[in-house]
Amino acid sequence: MHAYRLHTDYTLKCQCCAVSQRFVFTSKSDVIVCGYCKPHYGGTPAKLAQQQREHAALYLNRLTQASKQRNADQVKHRAELEHLERIIAQKEAIIRQLEIELGDVHISIRKGEFNEAVMSWLIDERLTQAGKESDAALRRRESQERRVAEGTTNQGASIHQLPQH
Repeated sequence: MHAYRLHTDYTLKCQCCAVSQRFVFTSKSDVIVCGYCKPHYGGTPAKLAQQQREHAALYLNRLTQASKQRNADQVKHRAELEHLERIIAQKEAIIRQLEIELGDVHISIRKGEFNEAVMSWLIDERLTQAGKESDAALRRRESQERRVAEGTTNQGASIHQLPQH
């Protein structure tokens, strides 16, 4: 007797060979023994000998299939690895080329030779820096005007308390 629902697909281990198999039970008295093991399932010495031979053949077949799958997986993995190594080599070549170009730009800048891209970058950097300096100056001026309006100085003393000269 088993506790599985009838007419439902299950993947269970065969009680004889312990290999996971698909089972569909049609009665509560069905045994959990795969079709491969049913001919030798039982307790007689002849059936036990048959069981051992057939299980050895089954396990050898499964091992052979697993070995073939492993070999196929290794071939696939090697191909993927070689593909990724080619991509890495291409990226490294691009990086080396860009490093050479960057070195050429540094040499040109030191010599004072600027191409259009370098000039554009330098102008953009100078404009950005000038904008930051202008913003900082405006913030300082606004802060100073606010303190004057509030009647305090940078040191926190009141303007009205400062000695007259």
